[in-house]
Amino acid sequence: MKIRIDPDKIRSFQNIDRSERRFCCLLSRDILERFDLCHSHCYLHSEVQVFESSAARLLLQEKNYDVLVIVNDGSLPVIQRDAPIWKGMDRTTRAIEIPLFSTGVPPEFLPQYVESLYLTNPQDFDERVDSFFSKLEVSGQLRFVNRTCETELVYRCATEVGRERWLEVGGYAELGVKQSYPCGEIEVSPATIDRTIAFDAQGTLKLDGELILNGPNIVNAGYLPFVRSSQCRIFEGLSGIDAAAPVRLTIGNGIIRSIDGVRGRPTQGVRMLESILNMDDRYSIVHELGVSLNRELARLPGNHSYNEMVDDSEDRQGTLHLGLGLLPITQYHFDLFSRGTNIGFA
Repeated sequence: MKIRIDPDKIRSFQNIDRSERRFCCLLSRDILERFDLCHSHCYLHSEVQVFESSAARLLLQEKNYDVLVIVNDGSLPVIQRDAPIWKGMDRTTRAIEIPLFSTGVPPEFLPQYVESLYLTNPQDFDERVDSFFSKLEVSGQLRFVNRTCETELVYRCATEVGRERWLEVGGYAELGVKQSYPCGEIEVSPATIDRTIAFDAQGTLKLDGELILNGPNIVNAGYLPFVRSSQCRIFEGLSGIDAAAPVRLTIGNGIIRSIDGVRGRPTQGVRMLESILNMDDRYSIVHELGVSLNRELARLPGNHSYNEMVDDSEDRQGTLHLGLGLLPITQYHFDLFSRGTNIGFA
C-alpha cells in the first residue's frame, strides 16, 4: 500500500491561508514509487517532483510555496552535501524536511515519519515552549531528579552573552525558513569556540551532578565517510542501556567525568559508552541538553531520529536526553535518554 501525502493535513502549514499558495513534495528517486499525493482542496496547486539539487534550489527561490522534502539517498547524504539550497529560499516560501539518512530509516517505517506531519500539534508545542521559558527566565536553572536512584543534575543558564545557544524544533512553519520533522523538542548547546572541536578549547554547559541513562538511544551518522554496519553495531551496543541495566553518569562543568552501572557491575552499555569516549575525548562533552515535548508521537523500535521528539514522561512535562558529538565535525551524534527523570525549575 502506498503512503499518502495529504497537503491539507500538514498541521505546521495551517497557520497561513493557503488558497493563493502552491504545494510541492520533493522525493528522492529511490522512494518515489512508495508515495501518492492526495488532491488538495486548500492549495492553488499541488504536485510531486523528484528531488534534484539544482531544481530544488530554483523551486525554493519561487514565491508562495510550501515545500515538503523527503530524501532517503542510501549511498550519499545529497541534501546535506548541498545545504546551500536552503540559503536562497524566498521569504514567502517555507519548507519542511524529513531527513532519513542519519539513522538509515527502513522503508517499513516511512508511514510513521509521514504521519507525524498530521499528528504533531504546533499550537500545543508553542504554548509549552512559552511556559518553559517563562519559568526558566525566573529560576535561571533546571533540576533533573531521579527519585528512584536518588540522583540530581543541575543546569544553570549562562550569564555571558554567546556562551550557549537555545533551539526550538517545532511549532508552526515560518516563512523563509526550513523546519525538520518529526519535531517537538527544545535544546541548549554550548557555543563552539574552536571550529575544529579541539577538546581543550570548547565551550561547555554549566551542568553538574549525576544522571541516570535508561534508554532508548539514537546513533545519528555524520556526513564523513562511515560504514552503516558500524553504526548498527554501535547502536546495538548502546541498546544495552535500558531500564534493566541503567547507567549512572557523573557530570562536571558539562563534561562526563565517570560512567558506572547502577547495579554495581560493568554492563554492555557501560562498556560501549566507555569505548566511545575512549575513542574520542570530544564525546565526553555534553553538546546537547534536550527536552522532548511531542506528546502525539509514540516511540519506534530500533534506531530512529524520530524518537528524539517523543515525550512519554509520566507527568507529561518533557523527557530528558543528552546529545554527545557535534555533526558533521564528529562522525556520530548520540542521543541518550533519561526516562523517569523529573524536570523542575528551582
